Amino acid sequence: IKAKHVNNNVLFSSTATCGGRFIGQTGLIHSPGFPGSHYPDSSLCEWYLEGPTGHYLTLSYQTLNLTTSSGCSEDYVEIREYNASGLQLGRHCGSSLPASMDTSDSFAYVKFVSDGSGNAPGFSLMFEASVEGKL
Repeated sequence: IKAKHVNNNVLFSSTATCGGRFIGQTGLIHSPGFPGSHYPDSSLCEWYLEGPTGHYLTLSYQTLNLTTSSGCSEDYVEIREYNASGLQLGRHCGSSLPASMDTSDSFAYVKFVSDGSGNAPGFSLMFEASVEGKL
């Protein structure tokens, strides 16, 4: 069962609280329980990231340790530009750190999903706004 928090930015699930809106030059997001415990089953977390107007965001994993599945269909982190329907920049699982990703604007959307079985330590992801504006 999921219910939306009053400000509609933070999703609560029956097993974990995660997600939210982050506005600023830089920030760090992570899976529920990270780094002290494995993430819970049946998680759904959504983060909305916003940097200064006119700058792009660089997103880079500090840690990635999720269960591995074909096509990252079970436990995964999905990164998109702008919002949930924006251009997908990546969908990641397992433990191989992907290259950093740049957005084309100052907004990004990150979703973490875990299925009902099997879990792992989780992830941490840093976002940082460009020093200069877009060229």
